[in-house]
Amino acid sequence: MLLLLLACTGEPLQDTAAPEAVEEVPTGDPCEVLEIHVNGDDPPQVGDEWTVWLWCDDALMTGAMRLSFDPPDIATVSENNAQFLYAGDAMVTIQVGSRRQTREVNVSPAR
Repeated sequence: MLLLLLACTGEPLQDTAAPEAVEEVPTGDPCEVLEIHVNGDDPPQVGDEWTVWLWCDDALMTGAMRLSFDPPDIATVSENNAQFLYAGDAMVTIQVGSRRQTREVNVSPAR
């Protein structure tokens, strides 16, 4: 209790430390080029598999990721891997954090 009374003197605290230098951080989007990279034959054929990654400039984006196709049944998706089920045109979208990129893909019939 005594410490509490001593701390409440009513006098304003004085900051004797020198202010620290603050580094300015750019607020703009640091990605100049956002690209979808695939590991697999491009364009794919029915039965082919892709591992899909999102790149910002020359850096691989990491973190929570979502891979999807439109139409959704053109490929099975597991994490960042896809296997193509039938021939046709589709859109592939990958999102990592708040960054998202979409591109067209034309799946050819199996040979």
